[in-house]
Amino acid sequence: MSDRMTTRSKSRDAKQATKPDYPPIGLADIRRVHAEVGLPIFCIGGINIDNLQSVIDAGAKRVVMVSALLKAHSIVDYARCATDMLA
Repeated sequence: MSDRMTTRSKSRDAKQATKPDYPPIGLADIRRVHAEVGLPIFCIGGINIDNLQSVIDAGAKRVVMVSALLKAHSIVDYARCATDMLA
């Protein structure tokens, strides 16, 4: 994965269309913010099981997954997998 989470796909373009004035930040920015800020931070936007480990490796301790959960075959299993990865 590149340092910018901007890989183009139809679903990614649709997600960006919801907030066109806010470009996504990259993994380096996630690392920097977590190093500089002492408040709880939630990473949100385009996170799914496929890229969750990279987001965690960048320092994320809290994430928000909406589309990924809603599109999952089993929401419970998907949420359990994500929770296990974050533990």
